[in-house]
Amino acid sequence: MVRAAVLLPQGAEEMEAVIVQDVLKRAEFDTILVSLDEAKMVTCSRKVGIAADKCLNEIENEIFDIVVLPGGLVGTQNLKKSTKVKNFVETHIKANKYIGAICAAPLVLKEFEFFKQKDERKFRATYHDSCDNDLKDYFERPNGEAVVLDDKLITSKGPGTAFDFAINIVKLLKPNVVNTIVPPMMFEGENKIFFVEN
Repeated sequence: MVRAAVLLPQGAEEMEAVIVQDVLKRAEFDTILVSLDEAKMVTCSRKVGIAADKCLNEIENEIFDIVVLPGGLVGTQNLKKSTKVKNFVETHIKANKYIGAICAAPLVLKEFEFFKQKDERKFRATYHDSCDNDLKDYFERPNGEAVVLDDKLITSKGPGTAFDFAINIVKLLKPNVVNTIVPPMMFEGENKIFFVEN
């Protein structure tokens, strides 16, 4: 079974976490929401309370097929401050697993100096427009794309592209179920992805 860990720091953007979690569950991923500390009840960016399935201490030695980082201003700061998050993500990069980052979460990757360079070029990624000044010298950002995939890094812009992001994660890891799960959701987005040629 495909396994996914969606990290859920205090202050996370709830739409990005919950939409990804929901879509991956519809695709029958073994998906868990993971809080950063022992408090499994997380207060998100719009003061919505969400109960995590596990805390990071409980699963830090496990390997997942993808680790997803949601955005949110406060949530992103909390991800950036966590050595345990850094170690967890680094373990998955070394294991050649996918890393997903949406909205402001690519700032976390920059903070940890992950996906800094590939074959003497920048990794391509997208993110929330408000992060452009901080990230434009770190990542190459294709114009107008809702979702960008470069090697094992998949990124997206923000809450409004969370469905595109989640559906494309399913396309990567369980492509045979996409046409089963998308029609019942009445999803009408473009559902496109920018693939980088290797």
